[in-house]
Amino acid sequence: MFLQFELWKQCSFGCKFCYNQGFTKVFNKLQNLQKVIDIMNSEEANQYDEFGIIGGEFFNDEINNKQVHKKFYELIDIMIDKLHKQKAKRCLVATSLMFEDSTEWLVFCKYLNDHSVANKFLICTSFDIEYRFDEKKIDNWLVNMHLTKALYPDISLHVEMILTQFLIDSIMNDNFNIKQFEEGLQCRVDYAMPLCPYSYKYKNKQEMQKVLPGFFPTRDSFLKFLQYMYENQYFNRQNIHELISADLHSDTCYMGFKDDDFYKMADRHKLEAKSNPQLTPDMYGYIDSNIHPRDDIELFLQMLGEE
Repeated sequence: MFLQFELWKQCSFGCKFCYNQGFTKVFNKLQNLQKVIDIMNSEEANQYDEFGIIGGEFFNDEINNKQVHKKFYELIDIMIDKLHKQKAKRCLVATSLMFEDSTEWLVFCKYLNDHSVANKFLICTSFDIEYRFDEKKIDNWLVNMHLTKALYPDISLHVEMILTQFLIDSIMNDNFNIKQFEEGLQCRVDYAMPLCPYSYKYKNKQEMQKVLPGFFPTRDSFLKFLQYMYENQYFNRQNIHELISADLHSDTCYMGFKDDDFYKMADRHKLEAKSNPQLTPDMYGYIDSNIHPRDDIELFLQMLGEE
């Protein structure tokens, strides 16, 4: 069971497609951290054996305040203690890794290593062909990915990619090789479908596509992508089964939508299934179809038949 917390939405990078785009709320970081600490020390947390924190960002001056820094590491100490006492089997931390000054990031990595839990932490980051990086940001990201593995090889790296039209075209045109990417960066890649920001900055995906052309894929290209990835052995049946699956997400997530408190998203797997009212056809999936991509994935698996 996996319990996750969104500590805050503050991030200085402002990716154009970020689902937190449009939120102007200022978070009380000390208050948020204390609430998370209280939950982590409660009976509720004993139901879980995986814990994760997401932002926003944490390592690009977001915890530079001394009190916030101290409180942040108080939370990390609780996670470490659960690992040592075998009350947790893994912890996850999300970061963009796009920062030029990696000092705080490397302090964090060293902290995990010094407490003998580097191999129990999964670092979750993102890579996208378009709209995430400029030249400087991609250079920073690559440096930080390589530096992390060089200095702290026990830390596992996980990369999420959005299945944009850009990514699908790049893979199928042999301009981008997923296996070489994973091997070169010693990471594992998972995928997500494009989604309009939660703040409803855009009325629908068609409006967002006008601002960010090529962000949402066509249904036909996605189906060809599935076939291509399977035939070329980039995906096996299990990879296809897990593709954009909510089963890989947290069971419960405390998210910072409300002004005065966290919003507890319980049974997140169910909420993010095909019936999720937030993932409406006009805000998620294909640019030219309201069919849910999971339906196509399940149909594709049926067509493959039993092994």
